[in-house]
Amino acid sequence: MVNITERIENNVITLFFDGNLDENTYQSVEARLNKALAEEAETIRLNMKNVKYISSIGIRSLMVAYNSSIKSGKKIYIDKNEISIKAREILDVVGVLTLFTDKKEDHAN
Repeated sequence: MVNITERIENNVITLFFDGNLDENTYQSVEARLNKALAEEAETIRLNMKNVKYISSIGIRSLMVAYNSSIKSGKKIYIDKNEISIKAREILDVVGVLTLFTDKKEDHAN
């Protein structure tokens, strides 16, 4: 299970994930990310402080959103101070963490 809440402030949507990003939740994760990408905000910040586990399909969901953000000219990133140790380890091992955390200063806060 994953609970996703949002906060919109200064043209930034922050999505707060609480739970697992896996085969049981990826559809709701993808739907929520797609909804955020369709909104007017230029930046989407992912708060993953309460993510306990990310499976390969959860990583795929994040990568699809990342690629969509590039195509739409939006920015999506993981707040490097708001990611669980487990989520950080998983994303780092598969080599995608830097896509979401590099050059954070380029993103609006």
